[in-house]
Parts: sequence; C-alpha cells; structure tokens
Amino acid sequence: MNKQVLITELRGAIEDMAPLAAEIGPNTRTWNGNDWVPAEPKVADPRALVWVGVFSIIVELVEAQTTPLSREQIAVIRRNLFGGMGSFGDVRFTPKTVGPTASDVNAKLDERRATIYAALKDGDG
Repeated sequence: MNKQVLITELRGAIEDMAPLAAEIGPNTRTWNGNDWVPAEPKVADPRALVWVGVFSIIVELVEAQTTPLSREQIAVIRRNLFGGMGSFGDVRFTPKTVGPTASDVNAKLDERRATIYAALKDGDG
C-alpha cells in the first residue's frame, strides 16, 4: 500500500467536501473581492461533516506513523471506509440536500473512492 496515495486522496476528499461541511450563520458577511457582502445562510451537511472528520483522523494517524502500516491497520481502514451500509462507498450528495454542486462533488469522490480502494488492496503499508 502506498501511504502517500492514501493521504493525498483523503486530503483531496476533505477539500471536495469542505464546502458542504461549512455552515454559514445568519448575519454573516463574506468578501466578494471588492467589499464585504451578506452571505447566504447555509446549514452544514451532516454526512460531509462526519466524513471530513473521519478522513482527518485517518490522515493524521497515518502521517504520524513512521513505519509501514500493518495488514491489520490497513484492514481496519478498509473496513471503516468500505465495510457495508453507510460507509464511504455509499456516500452520495443530492442537489436537494447540498445544492447544484452535488454532481461535481460526487464525481470527484467517485474517482477518489476508486483510487483509495485500490491503494488499500495493495498488501502491506
């Protein structure tokens, strides 16, 4: 298993989902390049929040480990990301819940999912 591929893809997935995990409260202002303007309030998507947190923890743990991951560690990561209903393999966003960016985010995550899955299949870490 290539640790760097896993780290890179998980970080990319965090970036892909970050806009969905962000919450914008009422009376918030945002910079439009010229001036501070009122921002559209937005509720964070709970699935995006969960997966951003899970991926952040995995990245930190894998980066902190100076030795290759063991088969058992790889199995735990694989099981947590792809092990059944509600796993990362099932995550899809809809325009109804997150808006028009849903299909773009889903496409990016589909590519990352395939790369992460392949990286976790490649033996020892």
